[in-house]
Amino acid sequence: MHRRDFIKTTGLMASAAWLWDGGQFVLADEAARYPDDAFSRPAVDHIPCFETLAGISPAGSIHTRAALYRRTIHRSGPVERVEVGNRIELAPWEGGQATRWVLEPVHVDNGWMRVPLWLRRAPQAIAVRVRVDGPSGTTLSADITELPWPALPELDAAAWQVGATQRLRPGVVEEVRFDLAEATLRPGQEVDREAPRWPANSLTLRLEGLTPGQHYEVLLAGLTVLYPTPGDLSVRELEVPGPLGAGREASVVVATNAVPRGRPVDLEFRQREHTLWRVRLAEAEVAALPRGVLVDRPVPWYLPDGEYGVGLVVNGYRVAGAEARVRVEGATPRLPEASVRPHQGRPTFHLDGRPTTWHGYASYDYQPGNVSDFARHGANVFCMPVSTGGHVHNIGASPLTPDGGWDFTEIDEKVCQSLQDNPAGLLFPRVNLALPRQWAHAHPDEVCLVESEAGLLPWEEGDAYPAPSIASWVWLRDQEEALRRVIRYCLSRRWASRIAGFWITGEVTEEWFHWACNDKAYADYSAPAQARFGDWLRSRGVPVSDDAPISDQATRDCGDWDVYPEDAPHRLAALYHRHLSELTSEVIGHFARVVKEETRGRSLVGTFHGYVIQLAGEPRQALAGHFDARRYLDDPNIDYVAGIPLHDFRMLTNGYNPYVIAYESVAAAGKLYVNENDLFSWLHPGPWHVHYDEEDPFGGAIAMHRRNLAADAVRGAMSQRFSLMSTWHRDDALQEEFQRHTAISRVALNVDRTPAVEVAFIVDDTSFAWAPPASTWLHGTNKLMLHAVGKAGAPVGVWLLSDLDRLPDGIRLVIVASAIAAKDEDLAKLSAMLRGRAWSVVAVGPIGLVSPRTGEWRPEKPGQLLGLPIEVVDERLPVGVLDATTPVSSYPETARPRAQASSPGRFRYPDGMAASAERQLAAGGRLVWLGAPPLAPELWRQWIEAAGAHCYAPTGFFVHAARDIVSVTAPAAGRAVVRFPDEVEARDLFDGFEGRGYGIECPFEAGQTRLLRLRRK
Repeated sequence: MHRRDFIKTTGLMASAAWLWDGGQFVLADEAARYPDDAFSRPAVDHIPCFETLAGISPAGSIHTRAALYRRTIHRSGPVERVEVGNRIELAPWEGGQATRWVLEPVHVDNGWMRVPLWLRRAPQAIAVRVRVDGPSGTTLSADITELPWPALPELDAAAWQVGATQRLRPGVVEEVRFDLAEATLRPGQEVDREAPRWPANSLTLRLEGLTPGQHYEVLLAGLTVLYPTPGDLSVRELEVPGPLGAGREASVVVATNAVPRGRPVDLEFRQREHTLWRVRLAEAEVAALPRGVLVDRPVPWYLPDGEYGVGLVVNGYRVAGAEARVRVEGATPRLPEASVRPHQGRPTFHLDGRPTTWHGYASYDYQPGNVSDFARHGANVFCMPVSTGGHVHNIGASPLTPDGGWDFTEIDEKVCQSLQDNPAGLLFPRVNLALPRQWAHAHPDEVCLVESEAGLLPWEEGDAYPAPSIASWVWLRDQEEALRRVIRYCLSRRWASRIAGFWITGEVTEEWFHWACNDKAYADYSAPAQARFGDWLRSRGVPVSDDAPISDQATRDCGDWDVYPEDAPHRLAALYHRHLSELTSEVIGHFARVVKEETRGRSLVGTFHGYVIQLAGEPRQALAGHFDARRYLDDPNIDYVAGIPLHDFRMLTNGYNPYVIAYESVAAAGKLYVNENDLFSWLHPGPWHVHYDEEDPFGGAIAMHRRNLAADAVRGAMSQRFSLMSTWHRDDALQEEFQRHTAISRVALNVDRTPAVEVAFIVDDTSFAWAPPASTWLHGTNKLMLHAVGKAGAPVGVWLLSDLDRLPDGIRLVIVASAIAAKDEDLAKLSAMLRGRAWSVVAVGPIGLVSPRTGEWRPEKPGQLLGLPIEVVDERLPVGVLDATTPVSSYPETARPRAQASSPGRFRYPDGMAASAERQLAAGGRLVWLGAPPLAPELWRQWIEAAGAHCYAPTGFFVHAARDIVSVTAPAAGRAVVRFPDEVEARDLFDGFEGRGYGIECPFEAGQTRLLRLRRK
């Protein structure tokens, strides 16, 4: 399951398992404690979500609401947009702002509101001010939902009604309070507990008793969470002489009326309710609190200037009584210079001219507990989530304040907690390009629209965030302004001296998957999108006769083909998907330029993009907008590309770990690659609870993490880990393993990592636009065939077709996996290679069939290009290939169109037609063409050896190789000989195993990876 599904399921809220017993705090269950170690919140915690619309939304998807509530049509140019009668907007109320919730039910008598309320500790109550205007009274109840964080095979979470249901009178302002002491399970919950388990993941307000066919308006404001304070504990004295200077000693005098019974006991230094420095008291200091204690600590160098409030906290709850104020003063920051330069054969991260390792951490639950874990165990790059106005997935608070101002103190909080355990850490703020929700309400014609049975609906990502059209010039302007505002804030802080780069993330799961594509919905039909596509078509000489040229969903779906047919509607469908990819790269490039301008080129910039392996053969291959990788890689303002470990082959014994992108093209462009490891394990809940080895879940997870680290070390990629929740990596032994990985990366940094790859696997990013969403053809060519080639025992590099003229001289075998709709200039590179290079080539499918400029089919092109008797049949026909009488696995089972040879060859299809052709190449080597992808590693081993490429390991193993470092992963336990092109001395950087020679016999456990540091005799 991907991140987006997890986010949608859980809501991603977090807390700790402390309970209130009326006098002191007790830990409910040490084994069940959520490990976020979160900062405290005020005893009366005002949440301004109803004054800003931050994060809140009517519950239910836009499709569901459109079916149950009144619909109104609004026309903007050629586009008719549907407005649903269950929506929210800002309205003036009582001298301030409030949320106006408009409800026009048709088939229901209720409405629900979702509020992203992060309850990290048990509160006493939740309160809100509300007024209902309508023909009748209603009732209001409140639910909280637990985060399903326990590491169990099933999701373990419950929904609780908080307090009693409240009756609301029409036109009357009500102060409504929901008490936690009265929490009861919602019907149907099968859990064995009598009170909520913390953390809670969201608040749902349920309005019942509406009259269908009537109009209601509900005003909401003043959401407040009330937390308990220790009734028998108070602070008698708290003094902090100031001002404080960064790096100098702070002396805090603090005294209480009794010894706190709970733990931990902290002093928090806060700005605007965000904790920027936490001092944890030692046991001796806690014991001395009744008589007064002097707490001396050096002031962290990174603390921002300004006024701080200082308070005492016990078990995460604030203690009543005295607090202090103090000012911190310090020096002006200097931004370091980060760059990408060649080092030991690969593009490498440099800081102020020195090659630097990148062991990063990112999380959607970026809290002191898990961040501190990684900081203490080798992480040196911290990628804290940052909002420019909102966040697509509500990860953190909106910086928008009720008075229309901006408060970015949450960035300070996340930065300071990152540096507290690693003051030398580097910062890469993970800036999410999302504007406040009210922007969409102010610009309803600039939002993304999806097609539905109800008409064109404004898309809400995650059923919550109103998605802007990335084709909108208005959005681009306003989002740029918001991005500049955030960057300037960051550069003004003292901790700017540790900023080495910025992430610019956007759209679905921050990975620039286009809106709605993870939900298999079709976007974008907004007026800006229609106009932008029309202009794009005209620039290519394609006639445009319609003000709304984007094809409808049925045409874009095109379920019976693996390549869009060449009639006009389907051509437009494919051309729109191509335009969407170009637009996405253009938008990313625009914001990358903004970052470079603001930092004067001293900071790196990058994001997730170009998943030409991960998205192949699934609906997002058409809908995601990820496939203008060439433009992205050629952009001088972009320094790194990021991705995750490929989902498909996360298996211990039959796995393989290519990257989700064409990595060798990334490196050839001089860019870094950041491999964000989000592997699941025994520490994860529900469907993400994975045992790679059922008999040894911990050992299996270690083997998988070593596999990924080894691939990064050999290829020179940046290693980073990601967790959705604080529990994902909360294990001491696992963290110690990660610390060893950091040490290994330092060794690998200065080893010659010049690639020793002789097999080039070629994919074409342009061709994705001509693969309909339901086609699985690219799953066979780009994924399953890559797996088969990779399991042949030789290292394999993945390049884009556009880099054919940049392949290194050491290549022996070129595999053209997919190029059905390649650009003519890239096909010309293929022709030149066939004429002039003494390499063997295996090509698959109807290469060059479609002109990506016009969408026309050219059935004669594959044969002309390859010089072979190839014909293309526009029927759905079987494509399982046979070698004489021996079956060779292929995928998919059928294809439309099918490419076949007009004369007999080595392989044939089940219906007897020829599936292959081959010929000698003029410069040497041999060209083999197959109509479908062969998936037999043994067959690929034959072709690899015949081409003269070196195989390091037996068939079934997979290998990544550089000149002086090689990783080898075994499919099963046993001994195997690893063979090298030269006589070497080898040492395994994981377990110290040593050997020497041209061939070294190594013992392997099932799924074990050996990372061999080589020295030549």
